[in-house]
Amino acid sequence: MGTSEAVFLGGYPALHELLVPATTVARAIVLQLHVTSQAWEEGLRGPTLLDMFPAVCRVGRTSWGYLTRIRHVASGTLAATVTKTNVAVDPADITKPVPVPCADSLRALICDDVADAAAAMPELPEAGPRPDDAFVWRTEVRASDCDSYGHINEAVYCLLMEDARLAALKSEALPAMHSACARVVSVEYLGQPKANDALEVAVWVGVETALLCFEFFVCGTVVARCRRQAWSDAPAAPPALSAL
Repeated sequence: MGTSEAVFLGGYPALHELLVPATTVARAIVLQLHVTSQAWEEGLRGPTLLDMFPAVCRVGRTSWGYLTRIRHVASGTLAATVTKTNVAVDPADITKPVPVPCADSLRALICDDVADAAAAMPELPEAGPRPDDAFVWRTEVRASDCDSYGHINEAVYCLLMEDARLAALKSEALPAMHSACARVVSVEYLGQPKANDALEVAVWVGVETALLCFEFFVCGTVVARCRRQAWSDAPAAPPALSAL
């Protein structure tokens, strides 16, 4: 968020130690921003100290979810909440799910308030089918976009999504309201694009006017779906930094 230098504290040693033996890939992520980029820049000048509190909120057979709260240390402001679903995979074949290691121990870490907070995360409207006239932005997957598994790193999808959105705005394929900063972003990871793949990103306005929908595809195969809701469609104004 913004240009401030962020330093992260916190962590969850018990969670980390339990999952050290696991090979995992991301399946889905939802990010809710509690302050706008403008409020962040206006309220937090200079180096920004943040702390992060990840906690397990769900454990299945081959996947588990956790919720992370990100707070500004000096003010106590809740800046963002993130839920993420990971899938345990075979180290020799990362497309093959395997049972979650130490599943019972992970379940023992679940707290009711964390599970409730995860359940309370905003649900974005469904994107619906991609229209035939959707704007399409094209690029090539760079080696620097990829992680140690050789596919696009999960965080890079959000950067590519923003590149596609800005290209659509520049081409006047989207209403100007979509220049507003994001309130909620979701990413569903469906494939594993690799370096040098020709990547296409379709962008269109969803059922709600402030909802943008994205599909990433390689050779006609969808590899990710994303949704982005702008603050202009939020039910209430973002909280002021001094109010939390």
